[in-house]
Amino acid sequence: MPQAAAFSERRGLASRPTSQVLLPLRVFVSILKPETMFSNLLSALAGSTDGIVASFLKPELEKHLAGIGKVQNIKLDTPNKRASVTLAMDGDPNPVKIEIERYSLSPSTTGCLLTIHDYSSPTHEWLAKLGKKFLPTFEIPLPVPYAMATAIV
Repeated sequence: MPQAAAFSERRGLASRPTSQVLLPLRVFVSILKPETMFSNLLSALAGSTDGIVASFLKPELEKHLAGIGKVQNIKLDTPNKRASVTLAMDGDPNPVKIEIERYSLSPSTTGCLLTIHDYSSPTHEWLAKLGKKFLPTFEIPLPVPYAMATAIV
């Protein structure tokens, strides 16, 4: 006990009311509770899952764009089945942003089928209108590893 008293005096805790000392301690202990730690871990994983899936999707989408452009950025909102994709197209100095308002995933014989149901392009409105005229919805086949990644979301 003498060591604890000496520590409290060095930190200026001995002169503080007990409630001021115990409140931070209670918060710290509540963070360490297993159920709180698990909840925090799940929250962190839920946010990172979209990033993990996007990192799997990027090279697959770039295969479809080979020779015409590259994927600059993908942002997924899996709970709402929405996405945002930014493309750098060869010959176009401005990035093309595509907002996917609704997509779905379904199993296929080769893995997974990503179906884009509704989309727009705030940077190239004419492109979205042309696309919707000829392809109101379109499908992108994804191989098995990507289907496995999307199964967790």
